[in-house]
Amino acid sequence: EHRSGPRPVDVSFWGNLEPVVQRRRNRVVEAFLELRHAGYEISIGQGAFYHVYSDRLNESKIVIHDGQSRQINMRVIEAMQAGCLVIAARPTDPDDPSAGLFTEGEEIVFFDDIEHARDLVRHYLAHDDERQRIADAGNRKVLRDFAVEIPARRLLDEHIHAIPADFRERRARRLAAAESDEATILTHYFALNRDPATATRVAGDAGNPLVLNNLAVAAASERRFNDA
Repeated sequence: EHRSGPRPVDVSFWGNLEPVVQRRRNRVVEAFLELRHAGYEISIGQGAFYHVYSDRLNESKIVIHDGQSRQINMRVIEAMQAGCLVIAARPTDPDDPSAGLFTEGEEIVFFDDIEHARDLVRHYLAHDDERQRIADAGNRKVLRDFAVEIPARRLLDEHIHAIPADFRERRARRLAAAESDEATILTHYFALNRDPATATRVAGDAGNPLVLNNLAVAAASERRFNDA
Protein backbone atom coordinates (compact mmCIF):
# COMPACT_ATOMS: atom_id res chain seq x y z
CA GLU A 1 0.00 0.00 0.00
CA HIS A 2 1.37 3.39 -1.05
CA ARG A 3 0.07 6.30 1.01
CA SER A 4 0.73 9.95 0.37
CA GLY A 5 2.10 11.98 3.22
CA PRO A 6 5.35 12.84 5.00
CA ARG A 7 8.11 10.27 5.41
CA PRO A 8 9.90 11.16 8.64
CA VAL A 9 12.20 8.11 8.59
CA ASP A 10 15.31 8.42 6.40
CA VAL A 11 16.32 4.74 6.34
CA SER A 12 14.56 1.62 7.56
CA PHE A 13 14.98 -2.12 7.70
CA TRP A 14 12.30 -4.40 9.14
CA GLY A 15 12.89 -8.12 8.92
CA ASN A 16 14.62 -11.10 10.46
CA LEU A 17 17.55 -10.03 12.65
CA GLU A 18 18.15 -13.30 14.49
CA PRO A 19 21.94 -13.44 14.95
CA VAL A 20 22.17 -17.19 14.40
CA VAL A 21 21.18 -16.87 10.73
CA GLN A 22 21.68 -13.17 9.96
CA ARG A 23 25.24 -12.35 10.97
CA ARG A 24 26.11 -10.58 7.70
CA ARG A 25 22.81 -8.69 7.59
CA ASN A 26 23.22 -7.57 11.19
CA ARG A 27 26.61 -6.04 10.39
CA VAL A 28 24.96 -3.99 7.66
CA VAL A 29 22.13 -2.95 9.97
CA GLU A 30 24.54 -1.95 12.75
CA ALA A 31 26.47 0.21 10.28
CA PHE A 32 23.31 2.14 9.49
CA LEU A 33 22.52 2.66 13.15
CA GLU A 34 25.74 4.66 13.32
CA LEU A 35 24.18 7.21 10.95
CA ARG A 36 22.01 8.36 13.83
CA HIS A 37 25.05 10.20 15.15
CA ALA A 38 24.99 12.32 11.99
CA GLY A 39 21.35 13.27 12.54
CA TYR A 40 19.66 10.72 10.29
CA GLU A 41 16.40 9.12 11.40
CA ILE A 42 16.87 5.32 11.32
CA SER A 43 14.14 2.73 11.96
CA ILE A 44 15.24 -0.89 12.39
CA GLY A 45 13.49 -3.85 13.93
CA GLN A 46 11.74 -7.16 13.44
CA GLY A 47 8.32 -8.61 14.18
CA ALA A 48 6.26 -6.05 12.24
CA PHE A 49 3.40 -7.56 10.22
CA TYR A 50 0.34 -6.52 8.25
CA HIS A 51 -0.72 -2.90 8.89
CA VAL A 52 2.20 -2.29 11.27
CA TYR A 53 4.69 -3.36 8.58
CA SER A 54 2.86 -1.21 6.04
CA ASP A 55 3.12 1.75 8.43
CA ARG A 56 6.88 1.25 8.80
CA LEU A 57 7.33 1.25 5.02
CA ASN A 58 5.12 4.25 4.37
CA GLU A 59 7.02 6.39 6.86
CA SER A 60 10.39 5.57 5.21
CA LYS A 61 12.23 7.31 2.40
CA ILE A 62 14.75 4.48 1.88
CA VAL A 63 14.60 0.78 2.63
CA ILE A 64 17.79 -1.27 2.89
CA HIS A 65 17.72 -4.85 1.61
CA ASP A 66 20.33 -7.54 2.18
CA GLY A 67 18.87 -11.03 1.86
CA GLN A 68 20.66 -14.20 2.88
CA SER A 69 21.13 -15.18 -0.77
CA ARG A 70 21.26 -11.59 -2.04
CA GLN A 71 18.21 -12.24 -4.15
CA ILE A 72 15.48 -9.77 -4.95
CA ASN A 73 12.65 -10.94 -2.72
CA MET A 74 9.28 -9.77 -1.46
CA ARG A 75 10.83 -7.14 0.83
CA VAL A 76 12.02 -5.28 -2.26
CA ILE A 77 8.65 -5.48 -3.97
CA GLU A 78 6.75 -4.49 -0.81
CA ALA A 79 9.02 -1.49 -0.24
CA MET A 80 8.68 -0.33 -3.82
CA GLN A 81 4.93 -0.75 -3.70
CA ALA A 82 4.95 1.52 -0.63
CA GLY A 83 6.89 4.17 -2.56
CA CYS A 84 10.31 3.68 -0.96
CA LEU A 85 13.67 3.86 -2.69
CA VAL A 86 15.28 0.42 -2.29
CA ILE A 87 19.04 0.26 -1.80
CA ALA A 88 19.90 -3.43 -2.02
CA ALA A 89 22.97 -5.64 -1.84
CA ARG A 90 24.09 -6.35 -5.39
CA PRO A 91 23.03 -9.85 -6.51
CA THR A 92 26.07 -12.06 -6.95
CA ASP A 93 24.60 -15.09 -8.78
CA PRO A 94 24.63 -14.51 -12.56
CA ASP A 95 22.06 -17.29 -12.98
CA ASP A 96 19.63 -15.74 -10.51
CA PRO A 97 16.55 -14.70 -12.53
CA SER A 98 15.54 -12.14 -9.88
CA ALA A 99 18.75 -10.15 -10.46
CA GLY A 100 17.38 -8.60 -13.63
CA LEU A 101 13.89 -7.75 -12.44
CA PHE A 102 14.71 -4.08 -11.88
CA THR A 103 17.02 -1.70 -13.71
CA GLU A 104 19.91 -0.37 -11.64
CA GLY A 105 19.91 3.40 -11.26
CA GLU A 106 16.39 3.68 -12.68
CA GLU A 107 14.19 1.49 -10.44
CA ILE A 108 16.62 0.22 -7.78
CA VAL A 109 20.07 1.04 -6.39
CA PHE A 110 22.66 -1.62 -5.55
CA PHE A 111 25.51 -1.41 -3.05
CA ASP A 112 28.75 -3.42 -3.06
CA ASP A 113 29.81 -3.09 0.57
CA ILE A 114 28.73 -1.39 3.78
CA GLU A 115 30.54 1.89 3.22
CA HIS A 116 29.22 2.07 -0.33
CA ALA A 117 25.70 1.59 1.05
CA ARG A 118 26.13 4.43 3.53
CA ASP A 119 27.51 6.70 0.81
CA LEU A 120 24.47 5.94 -1.35
CA VAL A 121 22.12 6.75 1.53
CA ARG A 122 23.84 10.08 2.12
CA HIS A 123 23.72 10.89 -1.60
CA TYR A 124 20.03 10.14 -2.14
CA LEU A 125 18.95 11.89 1.05
CA ALA A 126 20.88 14.95 -0.10
CA HIS A 127 19.33 14.71 -3.61
CA ASP A 128 15.69 14.07 -2.88
CA ASP A 129 14.61 14.58 -6.49
CA GLU A 130 16.79 11.64 -7.57
CA ARG A 131 15.52 9.50 -4.72
CA GLN A 132 11.93 10.29 -5.61
CA ARG A 133 12.47 9.64 -9.32
CA ILE A 134 13.88 6.14 -8.72
CA ALA A 135 11.29 5.35 -6.04
CA ASP A 136 8.46 6.38 -8.37
CA ALA A 137 9.88 4.28 -11.21
CA GLY A 138 10.18 1.24 -8.94
CA ASN A 139 6.63 1.76 -7.74
CA ARG A 140 5.31 1.93 -11.31
CA LYS A 141 7.20 -1.24 -12.25
CA VAL A 142 5.79 -3.17 -9.31
CA LEU A 143 2.23 -2.03 -9.93
CA ARG A 144 2.55 -2.83 -13.63
CA ASP A 145 4.30 -6.21 -13.42
CA PHE A 146 3.90 -7.61 -9.90
CA ALA A 147 0.52 -6.53 -8.55
CA VAL A 148 -1.35 -9.52 -7.11
CA GLU A 149 -4.06 -9.16 -9.74
CA ILE A 150 -1.58 -10.04 -12.50
CA PRO A 151 -0.62 -13.61 -11.44
CA ALA A 152 -4.22 -14.17 -10.30
CA ARG A 153 -5.51 -13.23 -13.75
CA ARG A 154 -2.83 -15.39 -15.38
CA LEU A 155 -3.86 -18.34 -13.19
CA LEU A 156 -7.48 -17.89 -14.20
CA ASP A 157 -6.80 -17.43 -17.90
CA GLU A 158 -4.12 -20.08 -18.39
CA HIS A 159 -5.25 -22.76 -15.95
CA ILE A 160 -8.63 -22.41 -14.26
CA HIS A 161 -10.55 -21.44 -17.39
CA ALA A 162 -8.76 -24.20 -19.33
CA ILE A 163 -10.08 -26.98 -17.06
CA PRO A 164 -12.52 -29.21 -19.02
CA ALA A 165 -16.17 -28.94 -18.07
CA ASP A 166 -16.31 -32.60 -16.99
CA PHE A 167 -13.25 -32.34 -14.73
CA ARG A 168 -15.20 -32.37 -11.44
CA GLU A 169 -17.20 -35.43 -12.46
CA ARG A 170 -14.09 -37.36 -13.55
CA ARG A 171 -12.26 -36.35 -10.35
CA ALA A 172 -15.16 -37.55 -8.20
CA ARG A 173 -15.06 -40.94 -9.93
CA ARG A 174 -11.30 -41.25 -9.39
CA LEU A 175 -11.61 -40.37 -5.69
CA ALA A 176 -14.45 -42.86 -5.24
CA ALA A 177 -12.41 -45.61 -6.87
CA ALA A 178 -9.41 -44.86 -4.63
CA GLU A 179 -11.39 -44.44 -1.41
CA SER A 180 -10.03 -46.60 1.42
CA ASP A 181 -12.02 -48.19 4.20
CA GLU A 182 -10.90 -48.17 7.85
CA ALA A 183 -9.28 -51.60 7.68
CA THR A 184 -7.15 -50.58 4.70
CA ILE A 185 -5.97 -47.40 6.38
CA LEU A 186 -5.16 -49.07 9.73
CA THR A 187 -3.38 -52.08 8.28
CA HIS A 188 -1.31 -49.76 6.12
CA TYR A 189 -0.35 -47.76 9.22
CA PHE A 190 0.70 -50.84 11.20
CA ALA A 191 2.52 -52.24 8.18
CA LEU A 192 4.64 -49.10 8.13
CA ASN A 193 5.33 -49.62 11.82
CA ARG A 194 6.36 -53.30 11.34
CA ASP A 195 3.54 -54.54 13.60
CA PRO A 196 1.87 -57.52 11.83
CA ALA A 197 0.05 -58.70 15.00
CA THR A 198 -1.88 -55.46 15.36
CA ALA A 199 -2.37 -55.23 11.60
CA THR A 200 -3.94 -58.69 11.60
CA ARG A 201 -6.19 -57.82 14.55
CA VAL A 202 -7.57 -54.62 12.99
CA ALA A 203 -8.00 -56.35 9.61
CA GLY A 204 -10.59 -58.73 11.01
CA ASP A 205 -12.33 -60.69 8.27
CA ALA A 206 -11.64 -58.09 5.57
CA GLY A 207 -10.81 -59.75 2.27
CA ASN A 208 -9.93 -56.49 0.54
CA PRO A 209 -6.82 -57.09 -1.63
CA LEU A 210 -5.28 -53.89 -0.25
CA VAL A 211 -5.72 -55.17 3.31
CA LEU A 212 -4.14 -58.51 2.42
CA ASN A 213 -1.25 -56.69 0.76
CA ASN A 214 -0.73 -54.53 3.86
CA LEU A 215 -0.66 -57.64 6.07
CA ALA A 216 1.99 -59.22 3.85
CA VAL A 217 4.05 -56.03 3.91
CA ALA A 218 3.80 -55.83 7.71
CA ALA A 219 4.99 -59.44 8.11
CA ALA A 220 7.87 -58.99 5.65
CA SER A 221 8.93 -55.72 7.29
CA GLU A 222 9.04 -57.33 10.71
CA ARG A 223 11.18 -60.21 9.41
CA ARG A 224 13.66 -57.83 7.77
CA PHE A 225 13.84 -55.75 10.92
CA ASN A 226 14.47 -58.78 13.15
CA ASP A 227 17.10 -60.18 10.76
CA ALA A 228 19.00 -56.91 10.72
